[in-house]
Amino acid sequence: MMKRMVGMGLVLSFLGVGGTAWAGYRDNFPVVVDSTNRMFYASMGGARNSSDNFSFVEIVFQGDSSTGERALLAARNASGQMGFCIATSASVLSALKGITDDGYLVVYWDANLNCTSAEVRATSYLDPRNP
Repeated sequence: MMKRMVGMGLVLSFLGVGGTAWAGYRDNFPVVVDSTNRMFYASMGGARNSSDNFSFVEIVFQGDSSTGERALLAARNASGQMGFCIATSASVLSALKGITDDGYLVVYWDANLNCTSAEVRATSYLDPRNP
C-alpha cells in the first residue's frame, strides 16, 4: 500500500498536481527603439523595472486654446538611443489616452517627427511597475 501511495505521489508531481502553482503567462517588454523603421515599443513595467538608469517611456499631453491638443512622446532604451514624436492626429491621441500605468505602447513616426501610429495594450501578462 505504501509503494502505491509513493508511486501515485510521483505520478501526480510529474503531472503538476500538488506541485508548483503557475500564476499564468508573464512577460516583460523593455524599451526598444528602432530608428531605422522610426518606431519604439515598451511596456511601462519593462521601462520602470529596467536595471539600467537610461530606459524610460513618456507621454505628455498638452492642450492650448490656439494650437489645440497634442501629445509629446519620448522613449530611451538601455543603450541611450532615443525615439521622439509629436501626436496631433485625433485617432492617435485617442489611442494614446488608453494607456495605463501597466500598459504596453507601440509608436511609429515619420521623417518630420509626427506620430503616425500608436498602439496601446492592456493585458494580464505584462509585469506591473515596481514602486
